[in-house]
Amino acid sequence: MWLCRLSKAVFLLTLTLGTLATAAPDGESAPSLEILGASPTEGVKLAVTGGDFHRELHLQSTFATPVAALRTVVTPLRDGTGQLWDIAWEVEGTPPDAPVALAPFGSVTLRLKGRLPADGTYTGDILLMAGSTQSRTRLTITRGASPLPVKVLELPPVQGTAEAFGHTGVQVRISLQETSGEAHVVTPTVVALSRVTHDGREFQAPFAPHEAPALKLAGGASLPATLTVEGLEGAGEYQGTLRLSSPTRQPVDQTFHVFLREGWWVAFAWICAGIAVSLLFHWLAQSVRPPLETQRAALLLRQELSLEARALEPENALGHRLLTGMLGEADVLVMRAGAGALKAREARATLDALRGKRALFPRWRAIRHQVQALRPAPLRGPFQAQLSPVEAVLTEATPPRAALETAMKTLEQMPGEMLHATRGALRESLELLEGEVKARRDVPGSRLGRRLGAELTPELEKAQAQLSEGQLAEAFTTYDRARESYVDLLAEELASQARGGPPLGFSAGDWDELRTRVLAGLEAARGQKATLDLAFEAYARAHRLFLTGATRALSSALEDLKRDVDRTAELSPAHRTERKERLGKLEPLLQATLEKLRRGQPAEAVASYEAALAELRQALVGVKVRGHITERLVLAEASPAALELPLAGKPTPLPTAPEPPLVPPGAVTRGRRLSDAGISTFLALFAGIVGVLALWGTDLTWGGWNAHATAFLWGLALHQAAFSTVAGLADSLLGNKALS
Repeated sequence: MWLCRLSKAVFLLTLTLGTLATAAPDGESAPSLEILGASPTEGVKLAVTGGDFHRELHLQSTFATPVAALRTVVTPLRDGTGQLWDIAWEVEGTPPDAPVALAPFGSVTLRLKGRLPADGTYTGDILLMAGSTQSRTRLTITRGASPLPVKVLELPPVQGTAEAFGHTGVQVRISLQETSGEAHVVTPTVVALSRVTHDGREFQAPFAPHEAPALKLAGGASLPATLTVEGLEGAGEYQGTLRLSSPTRQPVDQTFHVFLREGWWVAFAWICAGIAVSLLFHWLAQSVRPPLETQRAALLLRQELSLEARALEPENALGHRLLTGMLGEADVLVMRAGAGALKAREARATLDALRGKRALFPRWRAIRHQVQALRPAPLRGPFQAQLSPVEAVLTEATPPRAALETAMKTLEQMPGEMLHATRGALRESLELLEGEVKARRDVPGSRLGRRLGAELTPELEKAQAQLSEGQLAEAFTTYDRARESYVDLLAEELASQARGGPPLGFSAGDWDELRTRVLAGLEAARGQKATLDLAFEAYARAHRLFLTGATRALSSALEDLKRDVDRTAELSPAHRTERKERLGKLEPLLQATLEKLRRGQPAEAVASYEAALAELRQALVGVKVRGHITERLVLAEASPAALELPLAGKPTPLPTAPEPPLVPPGAVTRGRRLSDAGISTFLALFAGIVGVLALWGTDLTWGGWNAHATAFLWGLALHQAAFSTVAGLADSLLGNKALS
C-alpha cells in the first residue's frame, strides 16, 4: 500500500517539475493552438465512405512567438458498442511521438488514417501539447455509404389534364447520367407526393406509384426513363420527391412538380350550362307571367312610330322630340315585357297610354301646322297656349285616359275656332288696308295714292265680296295679290327717292353708300314674289335703313343749319335766336324717331320724322341753306298691318291613325323562342371562347368546384347582362318581318 502511495507522489512531483521547467519566461504568454474547422462545442466531424480513410487536418498557432515543441496525440476511436479501434497519425511526416516546431501564426498538417470495420459513428480526442499548454478537441468520424454517382440531367415540371371523373395518372420523364465512370444499377422511385394550395401550404396527397424496373447505367452513360404515378385526385399543383437508389450506394433525391387542370371542354360546358339555365329562367318567367301579347302590340306600335318619325319633316324639332320619347317608351315596354318585369295590368295600362298618345300625335301635328301658319301673328298666341296642355300629355310617361280624351277634344275644337278667328282677322286686315289706300288716295297730288286707288282698290273690293260669300280661300288669294301689288308700289316709290340727290346732311360718298344698300334691299323685296312675307321683310329692312340714315344725317346737320341762320342778314337778331331755338327742338324729335325704329315701330317713326321735317321747314323760312331738305317720305304710307304674314287658308284636314295590321300571336311566340335560342347560341359560342381563354387558358391548375362555379356564373351573368339588349334588337327585327 505504501509503495503505491510513494509511486503516485513521485509521479505528481515529476509533473510539477516538468511544468516549472517548460513554463514560459516571465512576461510571455503561453501559445494558443487550434484545429481549423473545429467547432468549439462539437469539435471536428468527418464523414467517410468505405472502410479505409485518409484525412488531413490543419493545426494553427494563434500566437506571435514560435512553438519549439508541439506534440500531438490522437486517442483510439470508440464505436457504438464501446470497442476501441486504433488510428494512425503523423504531423508533417514525423512520427507521432516526435515534437514539431511551429512558426509564429504558422500551421502544420495533421494526417489521419485508419480502417473502420462497419458503418457507424466513431469518436475520439485530439490532444495538442506545447510546453505547459494543452488542448483537447473532440473527433467524430461517421462512416456511411458513398452517394450514388448519378445525376438527373432534366426534370421539367409535368403538365397534364385531370380526368373529369375518377383518378388521374401522369408520367414523369427523366434523364439520368452516371458520373463516376463505373457501371451501376439504379432504381427510380417516387417516395413522397404532396398537394400545394394557392397560399403555398402543402398537404399529403394519395398516390399509387408504379414499380419501375431497375436501370443499368454504364460508366459515364446517359439513359432516359419514365415513371408513372397514378391515383392523383383532380386538378391542382403537386410536389413530389424522386429517389434514385442502389444496393451499395447512398440514394439521391430530386424534387419535381406536377400541374394538372381539367380539360377546356369542361370550362366550356359549365359556361354553356350557365347560359342554358339563364335561358330557362327567362322562358319560365314568360310562362308564369305571359307578356307576349303586350310585347307583340308594343312591337307593332313601335313600328308605326318609327315610320311616323321617318316621314316627319326634319325641321319639326318638337315633333321629333315627342316621337323619340314615345319610341323610347315603346322600347322600354318591349324589353320589360319580354323580360317578364311587368304585371299584366301594368303592361296593359302602359300600352293603352302609348296607343292614346300615338292616336293624338298626328292630330296635334296637323293642328300645330295650322297654328304656325296663322296670320296676323297675334292670332297664334291663344292657340299655341291651347296646344301646351296637349304637348304636356304627349311628353308624360303614362297619361291617364281622362287627360288623353281632354286633349283629343281640344284638338277637335281648334279647327273651327281657328277658322272663325281667321275670317275676322282677314276682314280686319282688308278694312285696314282699304283705309290706308283711301287715305293715300285722298292726298292731293300724291302719285302713290293715285296708283294705289287704280290698282289695289278693285282687288280689295273683290276680296271683300268673296269673304262675304264664304269663299275664304279665294279671298285669301285675292288679298295676297293685292299685297303683292302693294309691296311693288312701295318699293318703286322708295327707289325713286333713293335715286335722287343727297338730302340735307349727306356727303356724296355717304349718300351713294346708303343708296346702294337701299336699292339692293328693294331688289330683294321685288324678287320674293313667291313668299310675300319675305318680300315685306326685305322692304321693311330697306325702309328702316333709309329712314335711319336720313334721320342721322339730319341730326348731324343741325349745327350747320344754325350757322346758316346766323349768316342770314335778312333776319333780325331776335328772329335768328328764335329760329335757332326751334332748330334745337328738332334733336329730341329725331332721337325719338331713331328710338321708335329700334323698337320696331315704323309707322310711329315716320310720323315723328314728318313732324321734324315740318318743324324744320318752318324754322328755315327765309334762310339760305346749303343743300336741300328731304321731301315728304312716301314710304310712310306702308302701314305695319300690311307687313303681316299671309293667312293659311282653309284648315288642313285632320289625318286619322292607321289601323294596326293583325299578326298571328303564334308567329310572334315561335319567332320569340327562335330568336331567344339563336341569341343564346351566339352568346354560348362567344362567352365560351372568351371564358376558356380568360379562365382556363391562364390557370395551369384550373379545376374543382370553385372553378366550375366561376365558369357557370360567367355564362349566367353574361347572358343576363347582354340578353336584354340583343333580344330587344331581335324583337324589333322580328316585328318588322312580321309586319312586312
